Amino acid sequence: MRDTSQQMHYLQKELYMFIKKPLFEFMEKSSLYGVWYWDLSQKDQMWFSLGFLHMLGYRQDEIEHLSVRWRELLLEEDYQEAIEKLKQHLKYPEYPCDKVLRYHHKNGSMVSLRCQAMVIRNQGNKPLRIIAFHNDVTPALVSESIQVYKDEIAALRQEIQEKSFHDAITQLYNRQGLEESYKYLIETAKRNSALFSVAMVYLENCVQVERQYGEQRLEEVFKDLATILIHSTRRVDILGRFGDEEFIILMPNTNKKGAITVCERVRQYLQEQPLAKIDYLSVSCGVATLSLNVSDNTQKIYDTLNLFVDEALYHTQKNGGNQVLHYDDINNFTDPFKQASNENENFNDEDFYQ
Repeated sequence: MRDTSQQMHYLQKELYMFIKKPLFEFMEKSSLYGVWYWDLSQKDQMWFSLGFLHMLGYRQDEIEHLSVRWRELLLEEDYQEAIEKLKQHLKYPEYPCDKVLRYHHKNGSMVSLRCQAMVIRNQGNKPLRIIAFHNDVTPALVSESIQVYKDEIAALRQEIQEKSFHDAITQLYNRQGLEESYKYLIETAKRNSALFSVAMVYLENCVQVERQYGEQRLEEVFKDLATILIHSTRRVDILGRFGDEEFIILMPNTNKKGAITVCERVRQYLQEQPLAKIDYLSVSCGVATLSLNVSDNTQKIYDTLNLFVDEALYHTQKNGGNQVLHYDDINNFTDPFKQASNENENFNDEDFYQ
């Protein structure tokens, strides 16, 4: 990929003198490397290769060739670590400058690039330039992160089970177990800059069941609902009983459409096959989805999601119950029953994921 600007940056010209131009252009075209080249005598000057900018979603005319732009592209904590690495490499040439750094992509996502830097010195051993080669290791890290995530989920399930944070009737997580899982999943979603959805499922008419059939029959109803929730969700989702008639579904890596579909699946199942053969039982669901980032405050996210699902659930009850409502749709809550059905037509489980 050739530089389309009429005048080459002086650092680019210089770099072509050090590295044969055809070889350098091949390195860029192969998408193996992205390069920046830093002038230590004019520390504000840093040239970015087209390959480097493309890794971050930019055209060459969108980013000035300045070191301050490099700092802005980097996650701040990674910038500080990179500078420390470079200082050590400048002081001790044998010290390797090789580190995976997290960059902000133009689309808002995070890109992990492996950076290998080298100092160029003059004959008097004075540092003149720094050249850094980058290759994108995001796919490998994502794959590794998914496996780690699965392992962590399995370990979390085992740990919570050992602590017996379970509801005695449904064997789902109780409120204490839910809170621990809830915050853990928020932390995981933050690290992966992922979507996270939560649903509050409210079982309606429980008081009438207890009056008419007794407490034991009501417990059977709760057990049946727990079974339906388990069969309606994925293995990575976490379920719990939040209150007497309230159940929580925690759905990592799940978008708005996927979360609504899960709740609609549960609601419609009860319409077709009544719980414990009691035909006046129904559920309403309040749903919320947030896109999380590493800088988010876990407690604030926890409180916000609970507030959102509670408010959405309130609106379903205000409008007669037996409905599913996402927090984002509260202002357009005219015919939610029909709306949710239309939105989820032809849905498949692949749509759960980002």
